[in-house]
Amino acid sequence: SRTRRDIYLRKELADMQNRFPDRLTVVYALSDDRRGARSARGNELMVDGKIDKSVIALTCQEEIFRKGGGGVDGGTRDRDNGNRDCKVWVCGPPSFYNDLCGPREDDGMPAGCALRELGFGAKDVVKF
Repeated sequence: SRTRRDIYLRKELADMQNRFPDRLTVVYALSDDRRGARSARGNELMVDGKIDKSVIALTCQEEIFRKGGGGVDGGTRDRDNGNRDCKVWVCGPPSFYNDLCGPREDDGMPAGCALRELGFGAKDVVKF
């Protein structure tokens, strides 16, 4: 979204996050918000600009990575089959897909994309 007012389904997402605080974290990336790089208000986490590898690493709790046995803690896991209790849902313009997980129409994730570098496998990522 561009600003806080532009967030689609904000109330509904906040309600789901409040009902499932241990299972759902919503991060809003605001391209035109000038309130600072990162801010939190209640359960809402806002980042200024686009979501990239550093934002994902910052906002994902370390236990998410440990559950799968891989990721940032240096463990090993099967990148293609995905074996963690975490899914990352990606939606946005083509450049967003390319940076995070590869083209939307491709099932796999190419080397160098942010989610793969963080230890996520193709089955951990939902492109829509």
